[in-house]
Amino acid sequence: MHRVPGSRAPLDPPSAPRTAKLLGCAAVCAISVSALGLGVHHALQETAANIGKQSVSLAAANDSQEECIYHAIRSRLPKGAPIYVPDYAHGNEVRVNDLATLWAVPQPGISTAKWVVSLVRGRECEGLRLKVRRR
Repeated sequence: MHRVPGSRAPLDPPSAPRTAKLLGCAAVCAISVSALGLGVHHALQETAANIGKQSVSLAAANDSQEECIYHAIRSRLPKGAPIYVPDYAHGNEVRVNDLATLWAVPQPGISTAKWVVSLVRGRECEGLRLKVRRR
């Protein structure tokens, strides 16, 4: 075997691309760790807010109000009654529709309903009152 002079292959690649690759990997790792840390911090803050005293009392008040509306619907409407819930507020009317669904039958229009049901301000259910009128 003859060796050709000057054909020696380099043993190490140039160090500039290797250094750039290492710096790039370090930057990606640092950004990933930072994002993970911020995500954990945010999740802990959200959890603390959701189990805080004010949040729990608001959720309990909302549950109590919905239970009151649920019982009012069942005490004032016959089972299977076709009802119409006016769609002018998109808030409380959605709650009435949801809470009445298994007891009454919400109708898409007033023409097929025998009852009109809505929530108005009152003292019956913690600031609300169920208004029911026969058509």
